[in-house]
Amino acid sequence: MVGRTGTAPPAERGPHGRTGAVGGGPGGRTRSARLTRSGRAGARCAWRAPGTGSGVGWVRFTRVENLLHAYGRATDTPAHLAALTGDDDDARKAALYHLTSAIIHQGTPWSATPHVVREVVGVLDDPRAALAVPGLLAFLAEVVEVVAPEHRAEFVTMAHPAGRDVDAEVTALLDEEPEDDDEGAAVYEDAELADALFARSMLGIEELVPHVLAAVEPLTTDPAVGPQAAELADLCRQKI
Repeated sequence: MVGRTGTAPPAERGPHGRTGAVGGGPGGRTRSARLTRSGRAGARCAWRAPGTGSGVGWVRFTRVENLLHAYGRATDTPAHLAALTGDDDDARKAALYHLTSAIIHQGTPWSATPHVVREVVGVLDDPRAALAVPGLLAFLAEVVEVVAPEHRAEFVTMAHPAGRDVDAEVTALLDEEPEDDDEGAAVYEDAELADALFARSMLGIEELVPHVLAAVEPLTTDPAVGPQAAELADLCRQKI
């Protein structure tokens, strides 16, 4: 079976089956907001609604509190995405760090990764995000690099374990977490469920590669980021 790109075998992975540290500082979580149990139940994510984004299959509209990155629930991610087009330099730097430490972590994508890729693609041509573009291109390159079309059939099988409703089970497990625990630990204690989420993230980012390419190609003539954009465009073509 295909293993998670960039991760150790299950017996060697860190707490809850995830790589990396859980805590403050570099490699740890920097929560900009935490949702209470009641907030989790009713809140909706900041991702694009169906039909307005580039993903049409694996990248589905979902509650942000049901999405996970390397350090737990992705409830902090919408604020980081908003900072990409803001005028706070420190917040923008923190957002770029979040992308390359939590959304893609040591070559491993997470259930939040395809949704974030779709959002990042949508701001590449936004003048307000100009200062963030080099970092965004680096993030997208790291994500596209892990795409593995040769394993698509196996990922499709992994994504739909027989007799299981992955979405419903993930929602139930996360809703049962203690109010002060947003790490998503219970999801990763079930190897089959964790593998399904991994496979779906891989399929989701593969689905978005043509849209990444379409967004990046106009930047190849930009004097500031042209070579970087051209390199990413070439990588996308290799993965399609």
